[in-house]
Amino acid sequence: NEYLSEDVDARVIEYEDNQPLLDMFLQKPMGLLSLLDEESGFPKATDQTLVEKFEGNLKSQYFWRPKRMELSFGIHHYAGKVRTLKHCNLPHSKTKNIINYQMRTSEKLINLTKGEAGEATRHARETTNMKTQTVASYFRYSLMDLLSKMVVGQPHFVRCIKPNNERQARKYDKEKVLLQLRYTGILETARIRRLGYSHRILFANFIKRYVDFLSFHVQCIEKFLRRILGNKKRIT
Repeated sequence: NEYLSEDVDARVIEYEDNQPLLDMFLQKPMGLLSLLDEESGFPKATDQTLVEKFEGNLKSQYFWRPKRMELSFGIHHYAGKVRTLKHCNLPHSKTKNIINYQMRTSEKLINLTKGEAGEATRHARETTNMKTQTVASYFRYSLMDLLSKMVVGQPHFVRCIKPNNERQARKYDKEKVLLQLRYTGILETARIRRLGYSHRILFANFIKRYVDFLSFHVQCIEKFLRRILGNKKRIT
């Protein structure tokens, strides 16, 4: 801890650690993706045998099965419970169709990753004994390839929030927006930031940055903020 090393009297900031959840997905040989790869290699494997394998091997508090007779399972994500569909479509995890689509698609965003996808696919073939690469193995190694690039770079993250399902301007579905803020970790990031060093913005800069999101007159903003913050020259 940097605070302790410099003898700074500061409280420890508690935060949600997703490492155990990531381990449940990525660890070998008993991670969820590894188990999916293994089951995909069996000719007689079914969705039922896959769910039973997950239940028998994933000794994690983040895995749950709603009802024993129901063909589904769920994951305790930090933002809430994420439940799969009743049919896992195990045969589709063995096909190359999805991977081939990603390599051939004309979508600009996916085209940007064609080179990385090919490299990740090559590594996946080199490190697995399966005759046919699965979607799970492709995802795992492409993720590793992405992380290796992020470590040596200086990434800037942009969070995109969908305001409504009707595609209408200046219309905000508060519940939908709140869920997205929670699921993308923005609320947790803001909470942690408040516990650490504060980030202060001048009134003028704040107004310039967020004026398009406001439904009332710009001249009222500073009065409103000063009323909340007690006549401070800056906002936190």
